[in-house]
Amino acid sequence: MSRSVTLTLSLGLLLTFAPTGSTHAQEGCGGPPTMPPLTFEEPQIIDEVRAGGEPSVEGLPDGTLAYAAHASTTLFNRDNMPDPDFVTPYTGATYLWRSIDGGDTWRYVGLLGTEVGPHATVSGFSDPDFAVDAAGNVYTSGINLANVYVAKSEDSGATWTGHPFATVMTDREWLAADEEDVVYLNGNQIPGGRRMWKSTDGGLTFDLVNFVQLPGSGPPSKIEVDKSDGRLFFPAANGTVAVYPNAREGDFTRIDGVIPGGTPHAHGFLTNLTIDRAGNVFLVTNTRNQIRVSHSTDRGVTWQTTVIHDTTADDTPEIAEDVLWPWISAGDDGRVGVSWFQADRPVPVTDDTVASYRVYAAQTVTGHGWVDGCGEERPPVYEVTVATPEPFHTGTICSEGTTCQAELPEAVDRRLGDYHTNSISADGRFLIAYSDTSFKPDGAVSHPGFLRMATGVDFVDGEEPLITEVDDADPAIEYRRGWHRRTDPAASNGGYHRRMGSAGGGQPPTARLVFEGNEIRYFYAVSEQGGSADVFLDGELAATIDYSGPAPGDSPGFGHSISFDDLGEGSHELLIAHRSGAVYVDGFEVVSGEDGGPDPAAAETRSVTTTSTGELSGLGTTVLVETVEVGPDDEWLSVVVEGAEGPVTVKLLDPTLGVVAQASQLLAGGSSVGIDLEPVLSGRYTVQVLDTQGSPATVEISIARTIALR
Repeated sequence: MSRSVTLTLSLGLLLTFAPTGSTHAQEGCGGPPTMPPLTFEEPQIIDEVRAGGEPSVEGLPDGTLAYAAHASTTLFNRDNMPDPDFVTPYTGATYLWRSIDGGDTWRYVGLLGTEVGPHATVSGFSDPDFAVDAAGNVYTSGINLANVYVAKSEDSGATWTGHPFATVMTDREWLAADEEDVVYLNGNQIPGGRRMWKSTDGGLTFDLVNFVQLPGSGPPSKIEVDKSDGRLFFPAANGTVAVYPNAREGDFTRIDGVIPGGTPHAHGFLTNLTIDRAGNVFLVTNTRNQIRVSHSTDRGVTWQTTVIHDTTADDTPEIAEDVLWPWISAGDDGRVGVSWFQADRPVPVTDDTVASYRVYAAQTVTGHGWVDGCGEERPPVYEVTVATPEPFHTGTICSEGTTCQAELPEAVDRRLGDYHTNSISADGRFLIAYSDTSFKPDGAVSHPGFLRMATGVDFVDGEEPLITEVDDADPAIEYRRGWHRRTDPAASNGGYHRRMGSAGGGQPPTARLVFEGNEIRYFYAVSEQGGSADVFLDGELAATIDYSGPAPGDSPGFGHSISFDDLGEGSHELLIAHRSGAVYVDGFEVVSGEDGGPDPAAAETRSVTTTSTGELSGLGTTVLVETVEVGPDDEWLSVVVEGAEGPVTVKLLDPTLGVVAQASQLLAGGSSVGIDLEPVLSGRYTVQVLDTQGSPATVEISIARTIALR
């Protein structure tokens, strides 16, 4: 079934394990699993007023999305002041938004769940982060250098309880969560160096768990916990990953896993790490021209490193664009997503090189390698794409902290901060949060940007959905009271069903499909004759559809659809109830489990259409005659005559040759006329078309019978 429409996203997330050739594999040994192209929807600015520096995004277990950003009290471009978006909306904490529809829309909530201030009982404007414990509780944090706060939400970010964490001045804190109410926090305690704290009461109180500096030097990187056993990971800056296998028991004896090639972080200072649902660990680093991902299949003890992107090896190696600030997330076994910023030119120093930056992204289903058909182990294979076709930032980037604003004679642009983040949603989609300055290039602050994967591989490898196409002529569709099938090469499979006229008295004309599945998409057409219909799902009104459009009535415009999802597995009924005008059915697609799809046994009627054409001479005396056999199981008879430029008289004669109906105009301003009735007698019915105005024309006579099946 071919249609010029965008199908449901679930279609784009299917993974095909078809072997293909590969330069990595020996000849004849096959290639890695093939992946559909990784693409992203149009970038969103989720708040056009508040700032969006150093954003964090988190996919929560129930499908809610949380997004937080720096209040930009320090992340701004001094040369673009004054700016009403700078500081003015800030009333207590880092900015916080929430989406309950997968990222379609966002609502600013603040820590007190309100769109207006005050937003928090705690204080902190910078460095937001998220973590989720095993019970689904969500934590967020922020700093103001003199203070760190941790807030907890038990309702997926709708409301929060904030807890100030009084400690010595601390910079760049990160969170990780384990079992219910167990939260870790690490940060750069000034001047003591890196420290880590642990809370077992949901962030109310914290205990210092290490009294010596964590390994490595420089600002800290984000920590992660494997909730299967409580193992804690800390990516260090000295080429190692610190692993605390017994952190859950309070034993912080560490193992240092050594990363082949070290942990470079050109143009930045963070080294990010993630854990897939099978316990494999992944670390992303970067040189000026390479994105590298290291993986460990033994819980962080030994590692292998793969270069997944090299700008000196692309189609324009002479440009050798710089890359910076990579971030990494993982879903099910071996399913890994990476995003980073990429300049359009070499950038020796971001502080004084003007460049245009785009968000790039990559994904793989072979994050810890794959085995070819000859039994040989092969390295991971990543699909790389440009996530923002247009630059999201053009200019310099300062990563020197608050000292950026003190540089003379001109301040260096500090709007982006030092990092961006990504996450995996509950339904397995890759999400990216970034700071956008293209929305308001002359503003003092950036704004919160959001990217959502459109097509690619689902990061949550559940049961692959079964997509069943149901053509309009499928016997599983039950048509009642006058639906006609017409041929049209623009329609799917060359035809569609149409009901014209008014609903009349009694029960309305209906098209009904019973199916098993969690989602259904209804495809239809629109035209200048289009009317309206109600769509019911399981007896409840789900939508009213307007079929009006610019296309002519004899050549409607196809490719329109409406989707109904989250229905729950099991049997459902979709009913289209005609209200007025022309209503169209081009087909359906049902998304279900292995045994789902349409239920042909549920249809209680079928519709049979016969079509003929005839010539009206224009002499005013021509009579066209067409007959149809009506059986004892026929419960409805419908006649439509169209094509004449002037009025025609249409009569229907029963088997006794008595006139049982005369046609009336079906559509205001149209030439179509029709008859709809419940036949009383079985036998041969006769349709007579009489030219009463003397207008030559080729007319079409369409006769539809609704036949009861039981």
